Amino acid sequence: MKLIRNGFLFILLMLHFIFAETKSLVENNAIIVGTVTNSETNKPIQYASVTLIDKQSNKIISGQLTDIDGYFILSNSEKGNYLIEVQFIGFTPSIGNDFTFDPSLSTIFDLGTISIQPKELKISAVEVNAERPLYEATVDKKIYVIDQMKTTSGGTCCDVMKKVPSLDLGPNGEVSLRGSENVAVLINGKRAGIIGDERKSCAVAVPVPAAMIDRVEIITSPSAEYDPDGMTGIVNIILKEEKASGHNGELSINIGNTNKLNLGSILSYRNNKLNIFSKFSGEMIEQKSNGYYIENISDSLNSQHFKDNELYFMNFGAKYDISDRMLFTSEAKFTKYYQNDLNTTHYYGNLSGPYQVDSQNDGFAQVYELGFYKNFLNDSKLALEFSYDEQEKDLHEINVDLQSDLSRYQLDLRKIIFKADYYHNLSDNIKYETGYKGRFNTHDKNYNENNDNFQYDENIHALYSSGTFTLTEKLRSKVGVRLEQVSANTIINVAGAPTKTPNNYDQVYHSAHLAYIFNPYSNLKFAYSGRVNRPELKILDPFPQNQFVSLVDTVGNPNLKPEFIDAFEISYSLTKNKYKTDLSLYHHHIKDIIQGYYDINNNHVTYNNSGQGSLNGVDIMLKISPLTFWDFIFTSNYYSSKITGGTDDNLNGNTSGGIIRGISMFKMPNGGDLELSSTQQLSKKNTAGTVEGKFNLDMAYQISLYDDRLKLTCKAINILDNDIYDQNIEIIDNNVVTNIQSYKKYNNRTFYITIQYKFGNISK
Repeated sequence: MKLIRNGFLFILLMLHFIFAETKSLVENNAIIVGTVTNSETNKPIQYASVTLIDKQSNKIISGQLTDIDGYFILSNSEKGNYLIEVQFIGFTPSIGNDFTFDPSLSTIFDLGTISIQPKELKISAVEVNAERPLYEATVDKKIYVIDQMKTTSGGTCCDVMKKVPSLDLGPNGEVSLRGSENVAVLINGKRAGIIGDERKSCAVAVPVPAAMIDRVEIITSPSAEYDPDGMTGIVNIILKEEKASGHNGELSINIGNTNKLNLGSILSYRNNKLNIFSKFSGEMIEQKSNGYYIENISDSLNSQHFKDNELYFMNFGAKYDISDRMLFTSEAKFTKYYQNDLNTTHYYGNLSGPYQVDSQNDGFAQVYELGFYKNFLNDSKLALEFSYDEQEKDLHEINVDLQSDLSRYQLDLRKIIFKADYYHNLSDNIKYETGYKGRFNTHDKNYNENNDNFQYDENIHALYSSGTFTLTEKLRSKVGVRLEQVSANTIINVAGAPTKTPNNYDQVYHSAHLAYIFNPYSNLKFAYSGRVNRPELKILDPFPQNQFVSLVDTVGNPNLKPEFIDAFEISYSLTKNKYKTDLSLYHHHIKDIIQGYYDINNNHVTYNNSGQGSLNGVDIMLKISPLTFWDFIFTSNYYSSKITGGTDDNLNGNTSGGIIRGISMFKMPNGGDLELSSTQQLSKKNTAGTVEGKFNLDMAYQISLYDDRLKLTCKAINILDNDIYDQNIEIIDNNVVTNIQSYKKYNNRTFYITIQYKFGNISK
């Protein structure tokens, strides 16, 4: 609670400062506002690029993306004659009639509604090369444009996750949001990756390169139309889509000095009705790591890992405009990965060894998707989506010294999803949506050495409804409810004798969002959402899994229940000419917490639902432009969690941590872009001990040639060469004190050269 108390004090001080600045903004600056809509449907267009241009000098004065309602705010304090340019992918760029703006007459100049046409026409107009801002916020999400992050250029989705504020990656690539790995990762609004053992691995779950990613959306309080999975929210990765007619594409290659290679391609063809596209990526990485594990000084081990990782992703799809108001889509996605980890471990003291383990992990996934979308004349919309997902994984772990199998199994996963959504504008002030989603999952895990089998089947039927209301000019709200019926069965087959354990439950999830618009440049938002964290497959599996570090088996519990979460958040946002700031406070209450603990009677680690918990924290974002050529973004997240009533007293107590990021972007005189990116991970303290903090520094320089068709990037990642995991633990059990220290160094300092080339007809 100390963290939250200090956070509230900080927020109060900042609000005092902000409101003072707001008054100054009204007195000393003026703004130009308006709304961008589709000329055919009259619906607002989200994320359209709006640019203010001085007519006389053809100079860009300011720019912004439209919000969820198509609304934009452009700061300007100079009298003059101006043009407004509006751009959005798939629409004709629009440059409206010139207008005279005089801030001495009015501090707010309303342009009204600007309609753009969903056609691809060439017009003679002012040539503008305005860039999308790195960061934007809407009523319910935060958006980060990946092309503006130069240090991610040519890299993987994992590289992107390391740079997006509030996100982080664990030692094994686990995606975390606000310090929790219980986060849902989506690609284009759909569940990403493998559901089972690998669902938390960024590399496997999201096998796309950074070059394919348009933006990343962080949704910390999702509304009812989203699945409630993910305690801290949703990470939605939006892929690029070229809208220009004819043939076009993009090729990229990324080479690192530590045997790292990334390849990517995007190809597409579009005519008036048909869009055919394909995407490919390949990643080949050799990783070396070393570390040690010491228990009570006397018992210890040293380990070295040599990993070979290969990951390939292919995506084929087509979109066909049946009419002006009907669209049909189809996609096929294929992922193939191979991981080989040779672990050489030397034991000292009472532990036996040495030990050399060769772990071979193969996986293949195929996904097929169909979609039908219909816009009606009464301003309503119907969306139908179907997907079939089939995945295979083979794990083979061998004791190299003894040439014996340690673990061997095959995992088969099948998932079918059907989704139907209906949207309707009841009036100018009321928007309504409702829908159904069915998820049918089957997980089949076979242990080849003794023919044991673990099967988990899960069927989820969900109905939702939500409404968006414009209550007054300043007050907006969105409320929703989602009802889920879950039917789950665990089947354990030992020696041909199956045992079935049912786990059925119904649950209602509510959501509510309220936004108060003080003025066009500042707002206050409150959000609530009900969430769930369903137990992952590996902690349900009752068959022993060996842990080589401690030489203790881990045994899952098929009777585990989900964790249920009530998530609250309050945030304040202010936009000024030279800076933008967002402040958020959040609180999560967690029921039926899943805890891992040591079962002394059976000498293994297992899991149980026990106790309650809470997660509290504060998010801070500050974007400033001190100079015309310099943009700086500062973000930080601090969190504190507490668990009470757990099975193991050693696990009850407080956990705290945080992460601070800074990104400086410079426009160089030669037209290039220089970026410096730093990350400070604060020490993470929990009931067992402390994971030491670390500081990383990255740098990138990018230059664009041939009308931005060719981009060359030089990067230095982990410049200080200190990507180190350092943990100290103290366990007290029956008055016996066990001290454990573990150390592991992961990624070495790496230098990259990235080449990206666009060809064909490219939309601007």
